Amino acid sequence: MLKKLLLSAGLILLTACASAPQQVNITAEPAPLTTQYSETQVTLTSKDIRDANYLIAVHKVGEPAQLLNNQGSLVKLTTAKLQQGWEQQGLVFTPQADIAINLELQTARIDVQQDSFEHQADSALVLIISIANNGQTLTKQFRSASTLTGAFSPSMSDLEAKFSQQLSSLLNDIFNDQQIRDYLAR
Repeated sequence: MLKKLLLSAGLILLTACASAPQQVNITAEPAPLTTQYSETQVTLTSKDIRDANYLIAVHKVGEPAQLLNNQGSLVKLTTAKLQQGWEQQGLVFTPQADIAINLELQTARIDVQQDSFEHQADSALVLIISIANNGQTLTKQFRSASTLTGAFSPSMSDLEAKFSQQLSSLLNDIFNDQQIRDYLAR
């Protein structure tokens, strides 16, 4: 009886040590912003239109894919960072504003192909920004893609850091886009 109990406890400990995390933690830290708007009032809405709700898919030969998601909602994180950055630039967010900004998270995925000795992680991020102002609408798509390769299994912290960097870079592209600035300053 004791032998079975020790064997069971040992197996539980081994599987606990071998299991990968089920979630990652993506963050975003855009660069300091210089453009200033003069108390322009806007509304901001967002939605996640991805075809799958997971962020990372790890594919190993002969095994089902291991799917991982972010700890928090990526679209909420992106929306909060956009609002924070634009507020620093002088935009005022109010539900009654004439200028409406809409964010769509179209793609956010890291596909990892892993074999016995190496891995390759391909990541893609696509955001769509639409701004309706004075009866006209500007719609722009912002894309980012990257590849990360390495030996053996991928480091989740490396995947988190790389994707966080991609998101921060894409947010900077949105904040510094001249057409968006012109549309918001009308």
